[in-house]
Parts: sequence; C-alpha cells; structure tokens
Amino acid sequence: MLLREQTVTGIVGALLIGFAASLVAGFAVLAFILGETAARPIIIIGAVLLGMFLTLAELILRRLARPLDRLALDVGIVARENLGHHFGLGTRHWLRGLTRGIEAMRRSWMKA
Repeated sequence: MLLREQTVTGIVGALLIGFAASLVAGFAVLAFILGETAARPIIIIGAVLLGMFLTLAELILRRLARPLDRLALDVGIVARENLGHHFGLGTRHWLRGLTRGIEAMRRSWMKA
C-alpha cells in the first residue's frame, strides 16, 4: 500500500468537516428531542452557527493551513535544491513572523 504525504490543509480540512458534521447532527438530534415547536428556532440558530463556523473554517484554511503547506514546500526547495529560492506565500497569511525567521536563516546560509 502506497502512503501519500498528508498536508496540513488536508488534516485541518478533515477535522473542520468532521466538526461541522457533528454540529449539524447535534442540532438535528436536539430538534428531534425537543419536538416540533422547538425545531424551527433550533434550525435557524443551527444554520447561523454553522454559517459562522464555515466562515471561520475557510479563514483558517486560507490564512493558516494552505500557507503552511506552501511554506513546507518552499523550505524543502531551499534545503534540497536552491538556496536562492524565494518563498511564494504572498502577504495574506498569518505566518509573517515564521517566514521572516526562515528567510533570515536562508539569507545567512547564502552568505556562508
């Protein structure tokens, strides 16, 4: 059996999907237990909370998980192939401090 390398995006995405599914199932069970009169408000509240969660999940994936995968790729290129390679993360991520430190280390290796 061939094992594929797992990515941060894949792992975090699977966890977020699992949590969203649990949230939906929990609200469905709650609506079923409390009955028809409580079902409508529970569905509305559940939908709002699910929407907020999905928005937060997308933000986490876009600003943290995907940039971490890209940073891992770039660091691998620098370590194995090309010290002059520049990181392709862009600016819309939450890893500025980490990338500055790695970039400083890359520059010091190039000087050595």
